[in-house]
Parts: sequence; C-alpha cells; structure tokens
Amino acid sequence: MHYRRGEYADAVKAYEGVPRYARFWDQALFENGFARFQNEDFGGALGSLQALHAPQFEGAFQPESWILKSTVYYYSCLYDEVKTTLAAFDERYGPMAKQLEPFTGEDLPPVQAFNLVVAENRRLPRSVYLWIRNNERIREVMRTLTRVDAEKRAIVDGPWRGTPLAAQTVASLEEIRGTLLQVGGTLAKNRIKEAADNLRTFSDQAEIIRVQTALDEKDLFSAGVDQKTLLTRQTLYRPKMPGESWNYWRFQGEFWIDEIGYYQYTLKRGCPARAEK
Repeated sequence: MHYRRGEYADAVKAYEGVPRYARFWDQALFENGFARFQNEDFGGALGSLQALHAPQFEGAFQPESWILKSTVYYYSCLYDEVKTTLAAFDERYGPMAKQLEPFTGEDLPPVQAFNLVVAENRRLPRSVYLWIRNNERIREVMRTLTRVDAEKRAIVDGPWRGTPLAAQTVASLEEIRGTLLQVGGTLAKNRIKEAADNLRTFSDQAEIIRVQTALDEKDLFSAGVDQKTLLTRQTLYRPKMPGESWNYWRFQGEFWIDEIGYYQYTLKRGCPARAEK
C-alpha cells in the first residue's frame, strides 16, 4: 500500500520488516529493491538485489531483478556494469526459456502439467519448478489430494472394505481426485506459461536497455566526454551506518548467511551533467 501511494521510504521500512528466511523473503528483497530505486536510493536498491542474488536464493525465480539491477546502473550511467548485468541475465535465464518451450503449448494435457510439479524432476528448470509449487492455490490442491488419498486408504484397508458403501465412497473419492487433477493441472499449465511469458517480456526489456545503452555511449563519445576520467575523479565513501551498534564490512566476494539482507552499495556516477553539480 505504501508503494502504490508513492510513500517509498515507508514501503522500504515495511519490506524490511518481513522476517529473514520467511517464505516470502526473496519477494520482499526484490520489491524492496524497487521501493529503494523509486526513492532514489540506488545503493540500497543494489544492496537488496545483491542479497537476492546470493547462493541462499539460488532456487528463486526472479528474472525481473536483473532488469532492475541493469536499470539502476543505467540511471547512474555505469554502462559497463549495465552490459555485465544483462549478460548475467542472459546466461541464467536464456536456457530456462528454451527448456520451457516444450511445455507452453495448448496441447499439453492438464494432468501432465500437474505431474511436472508434484514431484521434483529435471524437465522444468528448478527455479521455475519451485516457483510453481510455491503458488498457494497449487499447494492447496496438493494438500487436498493428500487428504483424499488418505481417506481412500482408510476405507480400502478399514472395517468397511468390501462393502457396497465402501465401493461407492471410493468411486466418489476417485471422481473428486480426477477433478482436483484437472484443476491443479490447469493452474500448473497457466503458471508454466506465465513463467515463459515473463522470460520473454524481460528478455525484450533487456534488449531495449542494451540498445539504449549503446546509443548513450555513442552520444558521450560524440560529445567528447571521457567517462573513465570522470569516474576516476570521484571518491567512493562507505555507506552511512544506521546506528552505533552497526559495523561496516567491505564485501570481498564471499557470502555469509548473517550478512544477507544488509548489503548497501556506494556508486559513482558516469553522467557528466550531474557530476558537475
């Protein structure tokens, strides 16, 4: 609600209130990155994304996070970083898009789609598989199927076995089970298509950013701007500490679990007009 009202500082506080290691922590980190970006806290936005891209979230399906990261760099005119980020997006999500292609057709039976997500397999990319299974509606279908199967076993193995009532009840449970498979399969099928559509959309956005970056680099070159010299003249300062009990540790390429979620970048700016101010 804060984000939709444009109250980005309050949105940041709310997102940071999501408990660490909670089920939706990765989503909170991503959306917090957007809130910080809108609040013009570019270093904070990159810090949230740094946490999201840690090995802790290797199974997270967050393609848009790389688009946001490249956008932050673009607004800072850090074009080399833009290209590096987009290359990382292509490397991670390009193969996923191809792997999903066989499962996005209208001819995919719902039950087959559901079977792709009821047990871990290698036919779907792992992050997409986890993203689909984490959908609350699909989780509820799976929970209900488990209860149906338990009741069926209780009737088949219980004192009512062999009676007309047991046969009728088992038949009813089988009908319910078939309906649940159709419902779950339709949900899974839609979710697979949504993942593929997201990858296609963000791939298109990546290409737009890539082209615009090349055009801006050309403009700087035509204007005779020496961006490397401009960046060299700037000094990076460590981020402001929230309080006296906090300490600053420079990131050296390794991730520690207790540091994830607390990263903060400091950035230079490669934009000549703002640098002169």
